[in-house]
Amino acid sequence: MCSMAVSIDRTVGVGGVTVGLIGTGIVVLWPDKRWLGWVFIALGFLIAVLAIVWTLAVYYTRRELEADQKKPAWIREAELINAPITNTNNPIFAPVFAPSFNQSQAQTQEQSVTPTPAIPQTAESEIECTDCYFGEAHLSGSNRLSNYSDGIPIGESGGGCNVAQAKFYLKPIPGSEPSMELRTRLIFYDATGSHPIRRVSDGVWRETVNFIHMPLSTGDTRTLVVAVEAPNVGFGTYEYAERHIGRRRFNREGIFTHILSPKIEPLSGDDLTVQVFLTGKSAGDVTLNQEFWFRLSRPKLEITQISSPRGIQTDMKTQF
Repeated sequence: MCSMAVSIDRTVGVGGVTVGLIGTGIVVLWPDKRWLGWVFIALGFLIAVLAIVWTLAVYYTRRELEADQKKPAWIREAELINAPITNTNNPIFAPVFAPSFNQSQAQTQEQSVTPTPAIPQTAESEIECTDCYFGEAHLSGSNRLSNYSDGIPIGESGGGCNVAQAKFYLKPIPGSEPSMELRTRLIFYDATGSHPIRRVSDGVWRETVNFIHMPLSTGDTRTLVVAVEAPNVGFGTYEYAERHIGRRRFNREGIFTHILSPKIEPLSGDDLTVQVFLTGKSAGDVTLNQEFWFRLSRPKLEITQISSPRGIQTDMKTQF
C-alpha cells in the first residue's frame, strides 16, 4: 500500500505542474486565449490541493497503522475479537469494486476467532508435611532465631537452643490455586492429646521477616517453628509478636516501625502432642484448611508426625 500511495502522490504532483505550465504557455503565446490559460491554471491549483489532501490522509493513516503495529500482540487480538463484524473492520484493504467473496471470507475468519475461556479453579489445594526434625539455633535477646551456619550478628546477645520445626510443601495440583497466604494456629496437649495446655494464635516461619501471613506458591516449601527447647528449661512455645523500634525501618519488603520479636511461653511436661492448623487464603477467600499432628519428647529430642489421636480431623473452630 505504501508503494501505491507514493506512486499516486507523484503522478498527481507531476500532473498539476504540467497543467500549470501548459496554462502559462497559452497565456504567453496566445494573449487572446487568456481565459483558457486561467482555466488550466485553476485546474493545476485544484490538482495541487487534492494532492495535499491526499498526502495528509496518507500520512495520518500511516501513523495509525504504525501505532497499531506497536501494540502488543495480545491487545491487537483482543481488539479484533471484540470488534463488531462489519465491513468497516474488514482487515483486507481492497477497492470498493472488489469481489464480494473477499469480504465474506474475512468476516468468516473474524467469526472463527474466539477468546480462550479461563480455566476454573476446581481442585482443592493440598499441603504436605515433607519433614520434621530438631535443629540447633542461636536465640537472640529479642528471641530471634538464626542458624549458626549463617553466623551470629556482631554484638548479638542470647544463647543456643534446640528448635522443633516442620517443613510444609504446597503440592502443584492442576486446577488448584497457584498461590496463597498461610496463617498458622497451634494447640499444645499433654502426651495423650486429650488435655489442652496452651494455644498459640500465630506461629512463626523461619523464612519470614515481619509478616504473620506467609506467602506460598505451588511447589514452594516453608519451615514452621513448632516449639523451642532449652536443656535446663524444657519446651516452650514460639509465638508471633512484635516490638516497636521507635523509628522507621526500610528494607526490600517495605517500611516498618515494628520488628519481629517472638514470645516464648514455657510448656509443662517432657512429652507433648501438638496440633497445627494451616489456613490458606487467596484473594480474600479461604482456599485451604488442613491440620497436622506431632509428638514431642525430651530429654532425647524427638519430633514425630502422627495421625490424629481422635481418629478424624477436628473442627477448625475448636476453643478451650
